[in-house]
Amino acid sequence: MKIKLRILFLFLFSFFFLPLFCFSTPVPNALKEANKLYKNGKYDEALKIYNEALNKLPDSPIIDFDIGASLYKKKNYKEAINYFTKALTTRNPILESKANYNIGNCKYKEGRLKENTELQNSIKLYRESLNYYKRAIELNPKDYDAKYNHELVEKRIKALLDKLKKQKGKKKKEKGKRKSQKKNQIAQQKKKKETQAKEKKEKVKKERKNIEIKGTKKPYKEPKEMSREEARLLLRGYKEKRNQITRNTRGYYPEVLKDW
Repeated sequence: MKIKLRILFLFLFSFFFLPLFCFSTPVPNALKEANKLYKNGKYDEALKIYNEALNKLPDSPIIDFDIGASLYKKKNYKEAINYFTKALTTRNPILESKANYNIGNCKYKEGRLKENTELQNSIKLYRESLNYYKRAIELNPKDYDAKYNHELVEKRIKALLDKLKKQKGKKKKEKGKRKSQKKNQIAQQKKKKETQAKEKKEKVKKERKNIEIKGTKKPYKEPKEMSREEARLLLRGYKEKRNQITRNTRGYYPEVLKDW
C-alpha cells in the first residue's frame, strides 16, 4: 500500500509540473517547441527558449510558471520558487492554484534534503509547504492532489517532531553524564591533592626526625622523659662535682701585691 501511495505521489508531482502550454493559447511556435523539449526531458534547451520568450513577454505568468517547472526538474528548487512566486500575479485562479501547489512541492523537496543534517530547518520548510498546499486547496477545493500532499506532509512533520524530541532527550542525558563525569573528576583531583599534601607533610615530619645535630653525626632524637632513677643518679653526680670544687678552693685567697 505504501509503495502504491509513493508511486501516486510521484505521478502527481510529474503531472502538475508539466508546462502549462494549455494556458498559452495562442502561443508562439517557439513556446510549442520549448514545451516539446520539456516533455522529452531536455530541460536546459527548453529553459533557453522560455527565457528568450520571457524577454519578449516579461509579464507573462505562464512563461514564469513554465520556467519554474523546468528549474524544478533540474532540482534547482530555490530558483523555481522565485518563478512560481512571479506566476502568482496571474488573475487565473487555476494557474494561481497550481503555482501555490508547486511552491509547496519545492518547499517539501528542500525539507527532504535537510532532514539528516538540519532537522529543525527541515520541519520549518515542511510547515511552509503546508501553507502553500492550503492556499492551493482554497483556490481549487477539488484539488485532491494538494489535499493528499497536505496530509502526507502533516504526518511527516509529526514523525520528525518525535525524532527531534528523542534527540533532545538524548542530548540532555549525555549532557548530564558529562556533568557527572566532570564532577567525579574534580572530586578525584581534590582527593589526589589532599593525599599528596598529606604525604608531603609526613615526609617533612620524617625528615625532621632524621636531622643531624650540629657538630655530631648522631641523628636528632626527640628528648625522652627521665626516669626517677636517672634523675637521682644525675643529681648525685652534680653533688659530687660541687663538693670536689668546694674542697679545691677552700682556704684560697688572692695574693696581696702591695700592702698599703
